[in-house]
Amino acid sequence: MTDGSHTVIVAHTSRITWAHQLQTTTNATQICMDDGTLGCFNNHLTAWQWHEANSFHGWAIVVEDDALPIPDFTHQLDLALTAAPPDASIISLYLGKARPPQYQTHVATAVSHALDDNHAWIISRRLLSAVAVAIRTDLVASLAAHLHRFRDLDIDEAITGWAGYKHMTAYTMPSLVDHRDTPTIAYHRDGQPRPPGRTAYVVGGRTNWNTPATPMRLE
Repeated sequence: MTDGSHTVIVAHTSRITWAHQLQTTTNATQICMDDGTLGCFNNHLTAWQWHEANSFHGWAIVVEDDALPIPDFTHQLDLALTAAPPDASIISLYLGKARPPQYQTHVATAVSHALDDNHAWIISRRLLSAVAVAIRTDLVASLAAHLHRFRDLDIDEAITGWAGYKHMTAYTMPSLVDHRDTPTIAYHRDGQPRPPGRTAYVVGGRTNWNTPATPMRLE
């Protein structure tokens, strides 16, 4: 990243090959590896704590091991983050289908409007996935300090809980990463496996990221 931003991969040991591939394609600085003793939430927390200690400029980026970056990911990420909406503190590089199911009608509508208007961004007060997330570095200490309050939630919901009504999330349109639609090692809090079909609505890059944002109201 040209502005001093860093990327951290969160990974399970069973996916170590994916993690190292991602480290190469994203120019990640660090891999936070979990053998199952940490769990998803704590491994994400470890990644944000690493950023708190090491990332001081630009954006702090965390990517899950089952992300599939576009071929020119680092270049497109630079372009996108440089043009990020000024009122967005959280950038999601992925907007996907299937999950969370209760919001999919709203998500599909927002995607359709953004494509029709050629908008590079969809903006919301909720983070719907933690597949690939960037947060402004000046907010990482607050995030790392307060995430434990939301430990009973999935990590995307926990980040939304921390953000509250203070910090908006902007989704890149199209997504800069897709999601491997493979059997998952992650489970919902109710113990049920996550559903198949969790892939991005649209994946790719743009020549111009400096556009208005399409609102997505999920409240």
